[in-house]
Amino acid sequence: MESLIDLVARESLVEFAIITGVFLVVLFFIVEFSNNLTYINSQAHISRLENLPADTKHVILRFRSVHYMDPDGIAAVAEIVEHLVGKGKEVYITGLSDHLMHFCKHKPFFEHLVKAHHVLPKTQDALAVIYKS
Repeated sequence: MESLIDLVARESLVEFAIITGVFLVVLFFIVEFSNNLTYINSQAHISRLENLPADTKHVILRFRSVHYMDPDGIAAVAEIVEHLVGKGKEVYITGLSDHLMHFCKHKPFFEHLVKAHHVLPKTQDALAVIYKS
């Protein structure tokens, strides 16, 4: 039988909410980014986090399917992270390719997350950290 962490890493948030119930969605929220993160779609990503449940404690930003970010996309990620941290959320970044990590590594939001050990290879790793805390 697969563990809860494996299930969450494999399933989408909606499927996970249906399978496990809403009580865990309050503990953490997974935001999946896909394709490219650019000027054209960056505001849509920012606005979709405005309705995040208030009592969510942890937010995982999952970049496994992102292959390109332009400077506006990186700025959008910075804005998202700063907004969430400002609201008291623990933010994790997972699945960031080495190529994209290179462009983020000197940005203050990213340096903060690295120091907090919140930049992890897989969503499963972030979930393991959350469940240990």
